[in-house]
Amino acid sequence: MRVILFFSYGVSLRDWKNSGLFDREVKIYRNLANNKNLKITFITYGDEEDLQYENEIPEIQIIPLFMYYKKFNNNLIQILNSLLIGFKLRNLIKDENVIVKTNQLWGSWVAIIFKITTRSSLIVRTGYDLLSFKVKENKSRIKISLYYLLTQFGLIFCNYYFVSSNTDKRYLMNKKFFFKNKIQLVPNWVDVNKFDYQTKRSGIIAIGRLEKQKNFEYLIKSFQNTNKEITLIGDGSLRNKLVRLSEKLNCKVNFLGKINNNEVLNLISKHKYYVLTSLYEGNPKSLLEAMSLGCVVIAPKDENITEIIKDGVNGFIYQPDLDNINNLIDELERKDLTDIRKKAFEYVVENNSLEIISNKEFATYTQILS
Repeated sequence: MRVILFFSYGVSLRDWKNSGLFDREVKIYRNLANNKNLKITFITYGDEEDLQYENEIPEIQIIPLFMYYKKFNNNLIQILNSLLIGFKLRNLIKDENVIVKTNQLWGSWVAIIFKITTRSSLIVRTGYDLLSFKVKENKSRIKISLYYLLTQFGLIFCNYYFVSSNTDKRYLMNKKFFFKNKIQLVPNWVDVNKFDYQTKRSGIIAIGRLEKQKNFEYLIKSFQNTNKEITLIGDGSLRNKLVRLSEKLNCKVNFLGKINNNEVLNLISKHKYYVLTSLYEGNPKSLLEAMSLGCVVIAPKDENITEIIKDGVNGFIYQPDLDNINNLIDELERKDLTDIRKKAFEYVVENNSLEIISNKEFATYTQILS
């Protein structure tokens, strides 16, 4: 059996490497290749430079599209050209028992066309719901309509449509889509490792792109004129603005930029609190990683978040308009949080471990081909 993963439109292995996500993103496919005897192929939007990673993931075949097909500088022409790539790819891959899978909904049209031309099976995977995100971002009606159509095409042509949360599933089930029975819950995964509950920790860590959605302005304002220091991992267009704001408000922020996921996990394991301030989220991997590594998670009230965090049980939920995160941490410093940390760890083990999710995916592959 071969699983062909189509990367999100425009994304290469080099992009994964530069963003620090490479090690995390390839882990589940290395697990499936080594433990389930699957053949895995990555279809990336890179060129021959993507082949430099073959030694790091020898179990996986890499096919960089722009090693075989011309890349256009004009975005519109490139998107139109991508419609042809799905037809052309059938000459590169001729295995039987093929399952095509998308890494995200964005770019799924290439996988859909390939699925049609090769009569293979298709799983559309969404780590977050693209349509609901674009609605929350107040995109134009035309763009919203295009994302709606893309979602509908995915549902029409796929065998299964993976969503990462019950909230996303409910959102799509309440829309006027055909073939909603194909929607299946497959949460994001975490490679769970045990940790020492007795190790003393301190400090606050936050992780995410430095963009509006992550709402790091609110984070900085929450800790202005305090002696608490925040470790902030991530980069983006708002970096300079956030640096200036932290200086203006006398907030101690250690901006680390993009770093490798293994280093991220090491830093998480040394901090006591993980703070999330996003305006909206899907099934956030960094939050799940923080729970699995013994952090006390503090996150905003949001449907996707409260699906994971039960306030006062395995983490803490705050309301941005009413609560003060700094005061909340001061209160928590006077409490024994061992049970909170244990229950957070147990939640991830039961719902998001790499073994559970890879077994669930493999069972789906087997069911499709049978």
